[in-house]
Amino acid sequence: MKCSLSLLFVALSGLCAGGAVAAEPKLTNPSCQSAYALLGWSKFEVQKAEALEKLVVTRMQKAAVLEKMGEPCGAVASYASALKLASEGASAEHVAEARRRLAALEPGLGSTVTVKAEPPVAPTLVVTVDGVRASGPRLSLAPGNHTIVVGATGYQTDTEPLSVCKEERDLIVQLTPADGAAPAVASPAAISPSVKAKEDDDKGDDDDGDDDKPAAASKVPSPTVSAPLAAPQAVSTSAVPTATLEPANAAPKPTIWKGTAALRRELARLSTAENDWQKIADHWELSKKLPWLKMGWILGRRRQLTQVDAIQPGDAKQVSFRQYKVKGQEGANAYVAHCGFGGTCNSIAKTFHFLYEGIGVPQVECGPLPAILEASFVPEIPIPSAEEIAIRDAEWAASHAKDDDEKDEKPAAPGAAKPDADDDDDED
Repeated sequence: MKCSLSLLFVALSGLCAGGAVAAEPKLTNPSCQSAYALLGWSKFEVQKAEALEKLVVTRMQKAAVLEKMGEPCGAVASYASALKLASEGASAEHVAEARRRLAALEPGLGSTVTVKAEPPVAPTLVVTVDGVRASGPRLSLAPGNHTIVVGATGYQTDTEPLSVCKEERDLIVQLTPADGAAPAVASPAAISPSVKAKEDDDKGDDDDGDDDKPAAASKVPSPTVSAPLAAPQAVSTSAVPTATLEPANAAPKPTIWKGTAALRRELARLSTAENDWQKIADHWELSKKLPWLKMGWILGRRRQLTQVDAIQPGDAKQVSFRQYKVKGQEGANAYVAHCGFGGTCNSIAKTFHFLYEGIGVPQVECGPLPAILEASFVPEIPIPSAEEIAIRDAEWAASHAKDDDEKDEKPAAPGAAKPDADDDDDED
């Protein structure tokens, strides 16, 4: 135990200091009946958290610039996105400031959205907003993102995400009849007065050829017919979008450059910085998962290995994976494979090191896990199917066929990487 703990401390301290580590994995006695492979360790969570903190600050600064430029809707969106991230782990100061600014801006930026269904099913139309039943198709919405669910008797429900800010719009939803159900029909009360007048006129038609004559002056003029009922020609439903937003005034708005040139330059700089910090945060999020993604490809090729919660001593076909917190190293995580047979952990460590060297050199020890590792959890390890592996191998062979031909014509460069004898998958 003391030896294992000392070796682990040496490995961790060497990585923290950026010092040199062994070029090859440290292996154990293959016949060991209780081994563990320390595949590596990382501080990916800390690095991601730092990037997200920078992203929150940048979005707050961007929102403040948008306020100065007279763009309250853009400012609300930026404050809201900063608040969401800040609430997930950033400082309380950012949370309080974002909420304060949103409370000051939101009251004057409400929107009105009218839901219109095609076909018209007014009597049975049911609308919910963010999980709450609405009193009618005309909705008063706070600025920001909402989820609108529209349904009717005999039709499938339709869910539409909606982002609004200080506007009046129509949300037109194309409803799909439910299988085996009779679709609902609009009631007479929902029919436009002009259509009703036309129906009454047709009842008294005497076929005397006067259909083309103008209507009598005593007739009540017909108001404008609503769009869904006015189109006499057949319309292909495939050409109709599932849902569309139509502004109350369809006239295009001219582009207005608000704010001074200095503010516009600052906004452009912050937008670029926001994009960069988001990419960095996404990179560290993927880095946290990458070791186990690599492990999935190893397991996919070695299907004789079975993942278990608790290994049986001496069983060469069992392996248990855990991710641990490292005491004394804030945000550090260790990636560990537990084996009932030393040779199994040796093989995993060698293959893992060949495929992924980004988190250190694996070490395999015989005996109990050192006390420096704590708070374990079982990671998610997606394992590719045999078909996915075959496709990857075929793609790899095709892409390297030309390179192999070139290598036959000239000597290998000094220090060239050797091929992987165990696994030729180089999934990144």
